[in-house]
Amino acid sequence: MAGVISDNRTDHNIPHTVSCRALGVSESWFYKWRDRRPTRRELRRQRLAGEIKEIFTEEGKLYLATVIDLFSRRLLGYAMGAHHDAELVVAALNMAAATRGGDVRGVIFHSDRGSEYGSRKFARACRRLGVTRSMGRPHNELTTIGASMPPPRASSRY
Repeated sequence: MAGVISDNRTDHNIPHTVSCRALGVSESWFYKWRDRRPTRRELRRQRLAGEIKEIFTEEGKLYLATVIDLFSRRLLGYAMGAHHDAELVVAALNMAAATRGGDVRGVIFHSDRGSEYGSRKFARACRRLGVTRSMGRPHNELTTIGASMPPPRASSRY
């Protein structure tokens, strides 16, 4: 609720006192919660990852863009299409935002350096939602989404 009050001030120029009165909370409560440190749970929920997969079907190629929560490994958003482009990743990001109730402000979005994630359209969508983009280093598999998968089992020799 403190975020709603702050957003009203930022987005609509509504003073904190008016928002607090309308929502039935005291101003002291608002200032206490506005200035508090985030909980460990809130910090864990602040990292998302995106990836695009190419799927071969009998009718041709299909592209699947996904967004997952890196803490829970939960799929938050996806989009499918015949072309891998910025519209596909923006649609997946928008679905992830909707899944989280529209509140993704302050979230860090990890992805590879694909042209879709570096596009102006995706940058605008992230800016609009308050998402910070983070891209892995080129040619380094440890910084890509695949690195979040468990490592292959090593064979034991006796």
